[in-house]
Parts: sequence; C-alpha cells; structure tokens
Amino acid sequence: MRKLQIHLLTLVLILCTPAWAAKSSANQIDWLSYDSARISEGKQSKKYFLYFNSKHCGYCRMLENKTFKDKEIVDYINANYTPVMIDVNENQKIATRYKVNGVPALHFLTDQGETIANWVSYVEADHLIKMLKYIHTDSYQKMNFQQFDQNLSKKKH
Repeated sequence: MRKLQIHLLTLVLILCTPAWAAKSSANQIDWLSYDSARISEGKQSKKYFLYFNSKHCGYCRMLENKTFKDKEIVDYINANYTPVMIDVNENQKIATRYKVNGVPALHFLTDQGETIANWVSYVEADHLIKMLKYIHTDSYQKMNFQQFDQNLSKKKH
C-alpha cells in the first residue's frame, strides 16, 4: 500500500510539473542571445529590443526584478519585439558597436537592425510600456514622444 502511494505521488508530480513550468515561463521575457537573434541578417518581422546589462549593475537587477516582471511589459515585449539580452562585460564588441557607455541600456532597432532609439537608465514599467508602444506602432515617425504620451493620456480619459 505504501509503495502504491509513493508511485501515485510520483505520477502526480510528473504530470503537474510541465503545467507549472509553462506557467512560470509565460510570465517572463523570452530573451535571446545576440547571436541567436541574427540581427545582422534582417530576417525578423518584429523590431528588436536590446537590453544591455552587467552582472554588477544594481539598476539592471532592479529592471530585471521589477520592470521586466510586470505582466503587461512581458506580454507586450514577447508579442511585439525580438528581445535580446546582452552582458556588456561578456560582449564588449557588441556593446561598442551600439556605443553603449552605461547600463542598463535599452536599444530599439528596426526589423532590419537599424537603430531607432535608445535609453540609458532604469525605467519604471508604466513609462517603459509607453516607450514600447511608441516604437512598435511607428509613432516615432510621426511625432515626438511627448506628443505620443499626451495622445495616450487623452485616450484614457
């Protein structure tokens, strides 16, 4: 009887583990490495969201543990961007190519790999979502960010 209980418990754990793992990965950004993103080939249909960081950067940890855990941010980035995480200490040539002088640094690129905009500093989720929408919707081609933000505020009222 005891062996049967252990086998049933084991079976339940095996069957439940994939469901739990899928839920936890659904609430995180699907980061790619720079090499796997294949930016230079321009074969993506989405714009690129590059996140430059360092293991010793306190604001990078805040961004990762707060802003990048926000469900709206996670869902929006995963649906509309090809997210790429780059450690500047391990990838100095890439950081130099994008002229990264500080971290955290967020770079927005076209689907062809051309720079649209960048941001160097910690950013709260409520501001980052506006930046993501501004770039994704190509509003940067029609208006400045302040105008875009004002238009968003008008729509909410």
